[in-house]
Amino acid sequence: MMRVHYKIYNDYYPFGMEMVGRLGSIEEYRYGFQGQEKDDEIFSSSGTIYTAEFWQYDCRIGRRWNIDPVVKPHESSYSTFANNPVCFIDPLGNDTSFVNSNGDYDKQAKKDFTTAYDNVNNRIFSLNEEIKGYEKQLASGELNKRQTNKINKAKTKAENTLRKWNKLSKDFENIINSPVVFIYSSDISGIKSGFEGETGSPDDVLYTDTDGNIIGGRVSIFIKGGRDELVIHENRHGNQRLERENKSKLERETEAFIYQRIYDHQSVQDFIDKITEIKYGYQDESIRQQADLEEAIKYKYNIK
Repeated sequence: MMRVHYKIYNDYYPFGMEMVGRLGSIEEYRYGFQGQEKDDEIFSSSGTIYTAEFWQYDCRIGRRWNIDPVVKPHESSYSTFANNPVCFIDPLGNDTSFVNSNGDYDKQAKKDFTTAYDNVNNRIFSLNEEIKGYEKQLASGELNKRQTNKINKAKTKAENTLRKWNKLSKDFENIINSPVVFIYSSDISGIKSGFEGETGSPDDVLYTDTDGNIIGGRVSIFIKGGRDELVIHENRHGNQRLERENKSKLERETEAFIYQRIYDHQSVQDFIDKITEIKYGYQDESIRQQADLEEAIKYKYNIK
């Protein structure tokens, strides 16, 4: 005869309050709802307060006692699980937006998102400092005509580059500040074979008010771990969901690749070169036809 030894069995109300008469655990086991550690000393009752690295929260009201370290303008700083404990977990008490297919906190997805976000902000800061330097030189009155023209050209080039990088920053801002919850995952096992990034899943939904304005929902984004340039690409697709413009598949992908090329030109060129080799073979580059971005996208995404 097989004997089963359990540590805990529980039924919970939303947010983790234990149902009376429908629970049991060995005395020394201190974990409960979603694997959170219980803190039963505060109210001398089981399963009313949970604790983790970044929070202490009361499961009876579904609210944390301290302010969420991740600021989301559309959401109270005292909310837990993005107000949806059925869909989301928050193991450390600091984020619900990076979750893998098992429902666990996805460190790789968070790392790639943060890397791309920091790189964009650092590049924008650097360009602003460069432009300030040019403006200072122009205002010094020490330049001759030839030098002035050279500095003006360099300043114009930096300003044009800055406008491009500001687009990437705007995509991040829109996602961070959106009432829609964006869920990033590095698990790409469920997306189409041969792809390393995808936006959207059958569980996604957008809620709108009577005027058609988006007021909530969720959008899933899947990106192969370590490919921070794909964060830029899929961020654009996420923003396209928010913009809800009637664009063709070719238009959407072209736009996403253009944004990705701002961030990492080589990754897009590698994509074009790979499609060129697949489509035209490995013949000598001097005679082999070279695909352009539109042709590469049509081939990859089977767009007629």
